[in-house]
Amino acid sequence: FRRFVRILMRRFYVTNGLENLPTDGVYEQFGRELSIDWTCRMGDDRCLSYAYSKLNSEIPKPLEVTLLCNGFKGLGRQTEFVAWYRKFQSASDQADRLRYLDGLTCSSDLKTITDLLETTLGAGSESFYRSHERSRIYNNLVARSSVGLEALTSFILKFYDDIVYV
Repeated sequence: FRRFVRILMRRFYVTNGLENLPTDGVYEQFGRELSIDWTCRMGDDRCLSYAYSKLNSEIPKPLEVTLLCNGFKGLGRQTEFVAWYRKFQSASDQADRLRYLDGLTCSSDLKTITDLLETTLGAGSESFYRSHERSRIYNNLVARSSVGLEALTSFILKFYDDIVYV
């Protein structure tokens, strides 16, 4: 099944390209996003390399979550993760903050995800998270990968009494 989906989606994104064009309509943009996301999810090395290469460049907003999410899959991406995490911290626009969180929580590096979880422990003036953002992190980790679920389970067992419920 993975091979079939990878071949099907890769064919779409090879035919339609990886970059959004000014002439693209909503359907073309959405189709491109889906094809990149599913091709990467199915483990296509070229797709994952492309997503990783985009972490250090300007990413168009329609593709931001898809490219961040798939770009953070794999080990050795802490430098890029920290750079995008800082963008999240400094963002004032709620939509930007949520897109960044959605991308960051896709990391497949257990240490990186554990570090992200530990930043959620602060309360009140110690925290830079908005009330619903902690829940979004936890929900995304459960939904996105077995690594995220493993990290969240360990985090809850270790810090159960310290977790701030907002």
